[in-house]
Amino acid sequence: MASIFRAFVVTVLLAFTPIAAGQPVLPQSDSKTVPELITSITLQKLAQVFSRISINGEPIHSEITKSGATSVVTLPLWGSNVWAGATPESCLADRSDCKSVFVFANFGKQVTVDANWLNNWNRTKIGVKAYTVSDGQLVVASEIMLLSGVSQDYIVRFVSQFKTAVDSSKLTPTDANTR
Repeated sequence: MASIFRAFVVTVLLAFTPIAAGQPVLPQSDSKTVPELITSITLQKLAQVFSRISINGEPIHSEITKSGATSVVTLPLWGSNVWAGATPESCLADRSDCKSVFVFANFGKQVTVDANWLNNWNRTKIGVKAYTVSDGQLVVASEIMLLSGVSQDYIVRFVSQFKTAVDSSKLTPTDANTR
């Protein structure tokens, strides 16, 4: 009988405890300091965001270029030896209102990369995938989803983390990189 009474008391106490009492509370911020959230992006806006990226304190020089039928914002994160960039994806027909950003780096043909290497990479790397294209060139890529909004700083940090993940592989660029 005592256990039924204890269960009843606990149930009553829980019923009157505020639901969020045990949840962390985020600090309230001044509306002036809240960054604008990007929920869709264009190629031009992407180039503007990438103008904030620097390596070892030196700003990188990214630009909008055309690669076949696709326009790309170049990301010379590894210098001019690696064809790297980003392009808006999941867009309307006129290439506006894009909901994601595809980030990639082409390291050319890699003699040490085989199916086992690719499987190990894709099993151990979070969010950065590796694959080979039809002519055997190795591409590593990731995608930034903008669904409910991200800040410009988030995109810059995402690209930085992408570079860190790729650098951990010790890949070396080859002369075979083509655009």
